[in-house]
Amino acid sequence: MGLAAPLALLGVLGIGLPIMAHLWRRRELPEQRLATLALLRRAESRSRAKRLVADPWLLALRAALVTIAAVSAAAPYVTTSPAWGDGRARSLVLVVDDSMSMGRLDGTTTLLAQASSRARAILDALPEGSEASVVLAGAPARVAVPRTTELAAALAALATLDDQAARGTELERALGLAGRQLSGARHAVRQVVMLSDLAGLEGAPGPSWPSGIALEVERIGPSTPGANLAITDALVGPVADRTDALAVDIEVRAFEDTRPDAVVSIVRRGVELARGTVRLIDGVGRLVLEVPHTTGEGVAAEARLLLAPPDALPRDDVRGVLLRPPSSPHVVLVDGAPRALGRHALRGGGSAVRFLAQALGLAPAEVGRLRQETMDPEAFVGWTGTADVVVLADVAPDTAGLPARLDRHLEDGGGLLVAAGPHTRAEALLRFGRRLPARVVSVVDGDLSGLSRRQSAGVLSGPAGLDTTRAQRRLALDPEAGAQVLLSWSDGTAALVLDPNARTAVLGTTLDDTWSDLPFQPGFLPLVVGLMHVLAPPGTMPDAPLTPGHAFVWTPPAGALSTTFVDPAGGLHAGSAEGLREAVLPGAWTVMSTSSQHGPREEERAAFVVAAPPSESALRPGTVPEPPAAAPASTAIPSTAQRSLAPWAFALVGVAALVEGAARRRRAPATAR
Repeated sequence: MGLAAPLALLGVLGIGLPIMAHLWRRRELPEQRLATLALLRRAESRSRAKRLVADPWLLALRAALVTIAAVSAAAPYVTTSPAWGDGRARSLVLVVDDSMSMGRLDGTTTLLAQASSRARAILDALPEGSEASVVLAGAPARVAVPRTTELAAALAALATLDDQAARGTELERALGLAGRQLSGARHAVRQVVMLSDLAGLEGAPGPSWPSGIALEVERIGPSTPGANLAITDALVGPVADRTDALAVDIEVRAFEDTRPDAVVSIVRRGVELARGTVRLIDGVGRLVLEVPHTTGEGVAAEARLLLAPPDALPRDDVRGVLLRPPSSPHVVLVDGAPRALGRHALRGGGSAVRFLAQALGLAPAEVGRLRQETMDPEAFVGWTGTADVVVLADVAPDTAGLPARLDRHLEDGGGLLVAAGPHTRAEALLRFGRRLPARVVSVVDGDLSGLSRRQSAGVLSGPAGLDTTRAQRRLALDPEAGAQVLLSWSDGTAALVLDPNARTAVLGTTLDDTWSDLPFQPGFLPLVVGLMHVLAPPGTMPDAPLTPGHAFVWTPPAGALSTTFVDPAGGLHAGSAEGLREAVLPGAWTVMSTSSQHGPREEERAAFVVAAPPSESALRPGTVPEPPAAAPASTAIPSTAQRSLAPWAFALVGVAALVEGAARRRRAPATAR
């Protein structure tokens, strides 16, 4: 304890003023002359002698008031050990890991709740004028609260953290966001505090870490990882020669767990459909369970691990599954040149579709895998199956029965892409008539370089990656009314035309390398994969699980007046997929739609699964990042801080003044008497 202005204690000398005032009042006592009462005079004389000052208790109050006021002016303080920091104003970024592993219980609270409590304590310890920001490290890493002096906003964001989410971890990216938040900070002391269980963390921040920023890492949770089992995959497929059953292929992994086996159950709406025991060899086991396939029962189900005793992270013991046949878009590639190509042959395709087949096979899981099948034109004409998209590559339109077969496909709601080829003749393509979104005028020879995306198209987003495409031959296309030009050549002519309503498209070059080098461009794969999803019937979702928190593409079914997303807990989310860009609750999600022809019904192909990445189940703490060497020494944190007592002392002055005033008013009537 100490005084910031000790000279102010000289004010205590002011006690002499009330003492002098009270002594002066003693001399002014009134005299009473009673000549015949000598004894009374003598008694009065003795009383005056004993009474040195007037109203001693009031004098004591006034002396105390002066003393307290002097001590208050001296600015008393106490030395304390703060919860965090040294009492200096600073610019601070809190990086809080809100990934699935932080939902692990430690005692009666989750690690995320502990991290939130610690973050609030740090914010409460910041002095007035400090800046704070909150960055969340659960994938995708994001800025929850930009840098601000309104610390209440940061406290409010910490109070809303969801420990039921299944996000992955992006600590490295979160640290990069934290560094950018401190760009232009107002205080010399700039600091980042990371609160995480460090599960899966590897390495230190990269060399791009800004200079002059101190990094403090606080590990949350126990030091031991804890034994953990997890269902890391659950794929649903058909059962050979059966239409009334589905096969669920389940993968189980052990993390620090030595159990030789585990029991797995498939449950739908509280009813167990199948159960089996998976044998773990080197920490990995697979089990295939058959479940009945019946329509009208709903597709959302769960694969559950039945463990006794429970493991460290029960949330990854449950994984959503969709009890339906695969719903990924089915693409039929009709190859107009199906001759064998030796080592160049791919999946049975010929020269016209080999590059397309390879690109579709590499479709990213987060975008949605594509099922594909290749056949020649004659086989397609006689094919009785159904497809979501048909691609005609270098196919002569005058193939017997082809126009009628295409009409049936389009009437069933399928999409169509027609691409040019060496066998293409402009006059023959006219036979497609209104089935194409553009009229083929002619075949044009001559070198041309560069494909660009029409920004007004609004169907395929992102950079094209086709700027250096070179073509020696192309189709001259005349778009029909209402069609969209997705790609154009450098001379402004149309290269790819789409009818978004009929979901038909025509490409003015080949899908192989005979007319151009389009298949060798970096934008070829995203172009054809995105185009297949655009042409596929709306209301379909990929079979692969979606990563929590990441955006996905979803189009309402044709004719839908309203749609409702139903989360695994039964919560309803009305509206479009835009409202689910932050869907983080793990499990099977279903979609209900309403149209003018029917009431609410479940769209089976629109259902999807949200699942955390398997890395979240590995709970062993990773390497703790070392503080950057460029951090200034001035950011060192002392262990003590000064807390002022002056406000409390001045409040006591006010109380003493009120007591003195009340005592003075009470004495006044007695004096008057």
